[in-house]
Amino acid sequence: MTSAFDSRLVEVDIVLPGQTYTFSADSQGFAILASGIKFGNANMNTCECRIYNLTAELRNTILTLASPLINPPANNPSAGPRKPVILNLKAGRESTGTFLLYTGNVISCEVTQPPDIGITLRSLTNNFNTGIVMGIQQPAVTLLSEIAQQIALANGLFLDFEATDRQIDNYNFTGSLQANLVKLNQTGGIQAGADNQTLWVTNAGTSRKNTGYLISEGTGMVGIPQVSDQGVTVRVMLTSAIQIGGQVTIQSVTNPAANGTFKVMKMDYEIASRDQPFWFTLLCSNLAVFQGSAG
Repeated sequence: MTSAFDSRLVEVDIVLPGQTYTFSADSQGFAILASGIKFGNANMNTCECRIYNLTAELRNTILTLASPLINPPANNPSAGPRKPVILNLKAGRESTGTFLLYTGNVISCEVTQPPDIGITLRSLTNNFNTGIVMGIQQPAVTLLSEIAQQIALANGLFLDFEATDRQIDNYNFTGSLQANLVKLNQTGGIQAGADNQTLWVTNAGTSRKNTGYLISEGTGMVGIPQVSDQGVTVRVMLTSAIQIGGQVTIQSVTNPAANGTFKVMKMDYEIASRDQPFWFTLLCSNLAVFQGSAG
């Protein structure tokens, strides 16, 4: 219970070609705010991160080096192929330390408006691979796990395959590496997504293994969960124990209709090193609905 409420930690890594800048809100005095969405499918996860209290020199350096327009300079062919700028967002509590909340490719870097001048970085997971085209052609009969493994390797991802394996006939697709993830989701009966350098694949009606978190007033629930035709929307203080595609159990005294065990299909996160937000807003699907329809 203590870990849900003790002092927060926020850290950002900006990985530029040849150099990495790390900003820590607790020890270096930077003000960091970030928000974004994780999806339980092939949609690219998002992050918008703002950093304040930088020196003018450091701010201008990052604005220059992280700009997608001049990396590398278009008039310098000897600079070689363009390399992605990577944003790593870490958060946590003093009692537990930080965990990797988000990693992705920076798509824009801008200066904020006065009075507090800082930088705003916008990022998408696996976005750099939308510009790399690859064809995948498999034999007449290929296991789904083998197709997923090839897609993971091509995208530079680890594979966490937990779906029921089956044979796929004549799998053939040519497109961007990111589009191959979309195609994988279209094989039917599964859900797959890229998160924190991992391609995870589960059956549509089951959550990821080795997950499970009790959401209640004592473990960081914020407000009252709401029931919809898709399941339950609930807000909970940030924790590394909740994963996209993972399992959560909700216990609400005020709205017991929301109680049950669910699969996390969408995670909105909002964190601030010096302000109130430090939570997930989860859209959770009702596993009983999937299990009932499957039966």
